[in-house]
Amino acid sequence: MTEWNVDTGEQEAFAVKLEQPAFSLCYVKSVNLLFVGNSIGGIHVIDLAEKKEIRYLVQHTNGIYDMVFDAPRNQLIVAGGDGVMSVWSLPDLQLLVALPLITEKLRQLTFNAAQTSLAIASGDGGIRLLDPLFFNEISLTTLHPEGATSVSFHPTKSVILSGGKDAMLRIHSLENHAELFAIPAHNFAIYSIAFNPSGTLFATASRDKTIKIWNATTLDLIERLDHKSGGHSHSVNKLLWMNEHVFLSCSDDRKIIQWSPN
Repeated sequence: MTEWNVDTGEQEAFAVKLEQPAFSLCYVKSVNLLFVGNSIGGIHVIDLAEKKEIRYLVQHTNGIYDMVFDAPRNQLIVAGGDGVMSVWSLPDLQLLVALPLITEKLRQLTFNAAQTSLAIASGDGGIRLLDPLFFNEISLTTLHPEGATSVSFHPTKSVILSGGKDAMLRIHSLENHAELFAIPAHNFAIYSIAFNPSGTLFATASRDKTIKIWNATTLDLIERLDHKSGGHSHSVNKLLWMNEHVFLSCSDDRKIIQWSPN
């Protein structure tokens, strides 16, 4: 694992050797710690000030697919490939909860803007909403019969967007949990849904090797980015907006690409 300068594209003088592939990353600025989830269920805790690993957390029995920081409660929430969601206190890194939700994988976690609701994309096809205070289930909407792989709250509308192995982008209401739209967005599983900071655009990334840019108000497709347009040659796994018009993508082709949509 290495650090990169986003302005110059050059590698910084910082690297951490991992024995297993890294599946997920979560940086918590308040404690300056980087959490790295690996393919066998372990979590490396990297102190960026000291530039060294300070802990290795063992709780899960399958890959760590996602991690999010719960700022109001100062907790790290982890989605495991073993179907278990674990919660860790910061900065002492104590396990608070290990909640077995399903037997399939938990693929993605995301908070709403106020961090009062936690959404989980689940391998059983469900989009679960949990109360992050006591982790009670608020709702369960089964939208993707082959498995849900990505989820995101719309930043300006009372809806959730989700993607699954069915390659469908589905939009459902937070008020009555009814499906509002279903868009055949890709050819294979949708692994990431990410909005720009203002919420005017969002991008989707897929196992079909493409990225698509969408109008967040009309849901119209704006642009398709593929290998021919300088994109990835393998599955695109994660998207991250850096600012209003620039985002990063990473892929099984071992590349990170910086994009500026037209």
